Amino acid sequence: MSVNSYTKGCHLLNHDDVIGTRRVSYILYLPVPHTSQWKEEWGGALELYPTKLSKSGIPEPEAVPCKKIYPSWNQFVFFEVQPGKSFHSVEEVVVGGEDDEEGRARLSISGWFHAAQEGEEGYEPDAAPAEVLSSREQLVGPSAAYHNFRLMSLPSPRHQPLPYSNHTQILRTFLCQIHH
Repeated sequence: MSVNSYTKGCHLLNHDDVIGTRRVSYILYLPVPHTSQWKEEWGGALELYPTKLSKSGIPEPEAVPCKKIYPSWNQFVFFEVQPGKSFHSVEEVVVGGEDDEEGRARLSISGWFHAAQEGEEGYEPDAAPAEVLSSREQLVGPSAAYHNFRLMSLPSPRHQPLPYSNHTQILRTFLCQIHH
């Protein structure tokens, strides 16, 4: 179980949650402030993806989600964890952070329900291993293809120095404080 606070710029890349004995993913939304409804334009939706077969026959997520679920106070979302099927992500949040006077954040408690382990009530040994690899297994497995690209040297850009601005002064002051 974990507590997650997404503010401006936070997001979660597409994945399927398939690790170990995870069987059901859950999220309890507690967006801040709880007195106002979360708006779609603030981002932060849980995005669910349909799958398609890749050229190699491995299911992969489509580029566009089929469902977006925006957080709402005390909303409980759960879904089955399935290799090659349960792809989801969190849309980038565009509100919150230090500049946000309302203190908005996509706050949630999330985790997983796991399959019973040997020695626990309800334990059933898996009859067969999963036919489809998890997104993590696909990335680290022996069939993952990595390509090395030839580095090219580019000519130095010729440009005029940027005008000295107040932002430059603020950055310079900040960096000098850190350095000393």
